[in-house]
Amino acid sequence: MKIALILLHADPARGGAERYTLDLAAALQARGHSVSVLASSHAKSGAWRSVTIAARGFTRLGRYRSFLAHLDQHLAGAYGKYDIVHAMLPVRHCTHYHPHAGIMAEAASQRGLLGVLNLRRWYMARVERDMLSSASPPLTLCLSNYVAKGFTRHYPQARWERLFNGVDTKWFDPDRLPSAGPDFRLKLGIPSNAVLALFVGQDFDRKGLGMALDAISDLPSSDAGDVHLVVAGDEKRNPDYRTRVVNAGLQGRVHFVGNLPDTYPAYAASDLLLLPTRHDPCSLVVLEAAAMKLPVLTSDHNGAGEILKSGVTGEVLPVGDSTAWGKYLAEWINRERLRQAKAALGADRGGLDHCFHVDRLLFLYESSS
Repeated sequence: MKIALILLHADPARGGAERYTLDLAAALQARGHSVSVLASSHAKSGAWRSVTIAARGFTRLGRYRSFLAHLDQHLAGAYGKYDIVHAMLPVRHCTHYHPHAGIMAEAASQRGLLGVLNLRRWYMARVERDMLSSASPPLTLCLSNYVAKGFTRHYPQARWERLFNGVDTKWFDPDRLPSAGPDFRLKLGIPSNAVLALFVGQDFDRKGLGMALDAISDLPSSDAGDVHLVVAGDEKRNPDYRTRVVNAGLQGRVHFVGNLPDTYPAYAASDLLLLPTRHDPCSLVVLEAAAMKLPVLTSDHNGAGEILKSGVTGEVLPVGDSTAWGKYLAEWINRERLRQAKAALGADRGGLDHCFHVDRLLFLYESSS
């Protein structure tokens, strides 16, 4: 098949959706399909064909509208005869719509006036509505039941299928590099016997870093000194959090490591993932952590929490309940409980493999064409 994958920026450092798309491009290409990645910028090359779609303008809305116009021109052109047009964001024409940021209409309704004032978000919601209300709407791929609930609320007549994310379980294998975890701790000066929680995210506010810090601050004094937190993500985008760490008296136990080109050592060094996100359709870091046999504490606004067995492999907690987060973190820093969770996650990790995700996607391509 000739497959076009559409996103704004083909740069895996920007986050989960971008990383997912390029991983998918490589996987589809490896299976013998002809893959073109259509984006306004390309930070990484691969076996796929990189097609630059112009996005000119002085504002984010202007660049998005320019991107749509030039994308339409490309798809209408001689090379634009794709079997599959798979878009990761709202566009005017595609065969498969895969909203990694969630349903735009749902986001706009939740934000109320703030959603209207964000002109690009409002315009994306309008493009999405026109696309899904057209005479030939695309098949929408919902990353989780959490996304599907919002989708059916706004588009009850439109077609959709659940397509849960997957990860490379050969790469995210805790036994692959046994020295990676101890070396990571040594570099940061974290004691080998300390419980280490990991937080990974670019938008610290949305991903819930404040709640994670509060949960650690709320630990009983007898436990608090033995718990450290590694924060992986772009600190420059979130400049106030070092001050919050100092104000909470957590300096020396919270370690900002910036963007990691390879998150494997951080997972290998950690005992659990702490992600109190306010909104995540299906967070890849939760699946990566589970593949690395780390129990996960995440919120009920994260579709990836659907893989967790409550009390066994992690917890799905109310998004804004600071009392609950402190209470459950105190229960999960128990060494025996962490050991039992690791064993349970080891038994389940095969189902997380990216190959099953690609198999399912190809089935949906073929059955909907």
